Amino acid sequence: MVDRVFGGSWTDIKLDLLRKYLAAYQQIFTKNLKPSYFTTWYVDAFAGTGSRTPTESRSQDLGMFAEVYEDADTSQYRDGSARIALGLSNPFDKYLFIEQSAIRAGELKDCIRKDFPKLLERCELRNDDANVILRQWCKERDWRKGPSITRV
Repeated sequence: MVDRVFGGSWTDIKLDLLRKYLAAYQQIFTKNLKPSYFTTWYVDAFAGTGSRTPTESRSQDLGMFAEVYEDADTSQYRDGSARIALGLSNPFDKYLFIEQSAIRAGELKDCIRKDFPKLLERCELRNDDANVILRQWCKERDWRKGPSITRV
């Protein structure tokens, strides 16, 4: 695995908020009858590998998140947005991960196979420019169509 170093202390805050938001968002579709009939998608236009390595300066300035990353395993690699979405207790029906780097896209696919094998069939990985893929993906959707799945 190639280390993916990026972001700052704001990245930890952003990803923590993303985790909380996605969990709350999924409750809408699992706790309410009408929304439960819709297919839920998680779309990540810059998916990366699913993990990231903190920079030296950031690992010393975690503020209120310091206790979360105290152990050596979690301080070296942290979940990126893709792993956060895949790790929800109420998973999405479908996932679209877009990553321009073929190497990072391959690492993400390996991560899903290894750590989230039950979700692999729900995942679509596209390796190209996010602007191109998102336009294409949006054209492929029938936005007028009603609920596409029924849950019992």
